[in-house]
Amino acid sequence: MLLHLQKQNYVTWACSVRNVLYMHGFGLVWEAQGVGDVKAFINCFKEHLYDIARQDWHSSLMSHDFYVTYTHYKQSVALCPSLLCVKNFFVRRTLTRFRMGMSELKGNFLQYNPLIPKDRFCPFCPSLLETEFHFLLVCPQYKNIRNDILPLKFHKFPNMAKFAILMSSTNETLIAKLAMFVFKALGVRGVTQK
Repeated sequence: MLLHLQKQNYVTWACSVRNVLYMHGFGLVWEAQGVGDVKAFINCFKEHLYDIARQDWHSSLMSHDFYVTYTHYKQSVALCPSLLCVKNFFVRRTLTRFRMGMSELKGNFLQYNPLIPKDRFCPFCPSLLETEFHFLLVCPQYKNIRNDILPLKFHKFPNMAKFAILMSSTNETLIAKLAMFVFKALGVRGVTQK
């Protein structure tokens, strides 16, 4: 009945189903009014929708300058392990904000306030921009904390590949060390974490 109404240009929920199928390249299913193996079709269609959602998510990240660093280490929509393995709420929140580019680093903080001049240089290295990479692996102000907490292989000869590996790690021990470094290093700056 709904198909008959739709053919007579009445708008029903069947029109929405038809539009979704055509929009996602499954118009043949609508024309055939059947899919054969229902379970296989549902799995295929669901995977197709997931792929589109992942592509849209990645495109939206790539279209904003704000997320340039984030895209180096966040490759999927999956839950970040740091949300599960770092037990201390304040340390976990600090790491999460750091990973998302929302920490108290000058480069992050100043982009939200148009009234503050855009001086994004490191307060300890006036000729270098304060990025997550610089803060985590380069800035000499945090050298002692870095040496005490982070594995040397990441900061001995720092580069973006090592930064991405560290930031995207699923190793719980490494994530805990990363979280503690960020928490303590921001503490050196006088940033209140609570």
